[in-house]
Amino acid sequence: MNIDSKNGTKELRINYPSEFDGNRDNLENFLQDCQLYLAINEEVYNTDVKKIIFILSFLKKGTALTWKESWAQEKLATPTQDLGTLVNFKNELKKAFSAADTEGDARAKLRQLQQGKNSVDEYVAEFRILAGKAKMKDDKALTEYFMEGINTGILQKIFANETLPTTIQEWYEKASKHDAQYRRVREILERRRGSSSTTTNQKRTFIPRYVPRYTNPTRDPNAMEIDQITTTIDRLSNEERERHVRENRCFKCHKIGHISRNCRSGQNNTAKPNEERTLVKYDGKKTANTARAMIRNLVAEMEKEEKDKLFENMMNDEDF
Repeated sequence: MNIDSKNGTKELRINYPSEFDGNRDNLENFLQDCQLYLAINEEVYNTDVKKIIFILSFLKKGTALTWKESWAQEKLATPTQDLGTLVNFKNELKKAFSAADTEGDARAKLRQLQQGKNSVDEYVAEFRILAGKAKMKDDKALTEYFMEGINTGILQKIFANETLPTTIQEWYEKASKHDAQYRRVREILERRRGSSSTTTNQKRTFIPRYVPRYTNPTRDPNAMEIDQITTTIDRLSNEERERHVRENRCFKCHKIGHISRNCRSGQNNTAKPNEERTLVKYDGKKTANTARAMIRNLVAEMEKEEKDKLFENMMNDEDF
């Protein structure tokens, strides 16, 4: 805190006014902040000169800085270096930076003001500022502007009451009350919806009834292909298996000319529709040639170790 050297009064350091850069829309707010600060420190800033210099200290940017330098140079160039009165200083500052039609501009902005996605309290705050700049005090006129900008849902709630507000202040209060109720209800519904969504997701959690054989991470990856081929063979009818063996068809891609172990196809393709339905007539009897062909085809698909084990078992079999 600063201390006045004459009377020892301490300056109350509340928030300083924001710096003024020459923006016409901010002039009134700037002067208002300066006036409030000077009022609470009236014993420190007890002369017009002190008050003028205090205000000048915040003209640090843009066109406001240029104006300050020009104004101070003109005043200090006089023999008396008189800065004049605070009233005259404010009038000169307003003349330089006030809009040509401040009230008209504020009234036009007030008519165009819409609540939109803002809360009623935010809308009311901006409405009050523009109404003050437009110097409008008539409740009837302000109410018309207020009703044009507020959201339709809030307006309908107010008109649903038995008695309508009679002053603009009552309109502010009624609108704020209905908006708070609406936002509260929406918050509750969203919370319920979120809880319901969580419960639904928990209920829909998929739990597989079985784990396929090829999903075992410790199993030989080559076994996956064997399982797929075995599954394909299992799905074929006896007649279709006979046909595959007889025509030397691959059990994997169902094409002629190679066995499934040498198949280059990357997918478990099924036979084409016209090919799948074209089956040779089969009388249900197995011939010796057919049996030998089936055994030969199955043995050909075995790995070397499986073949050796099979031959070893056959040699050890007493009935062989």
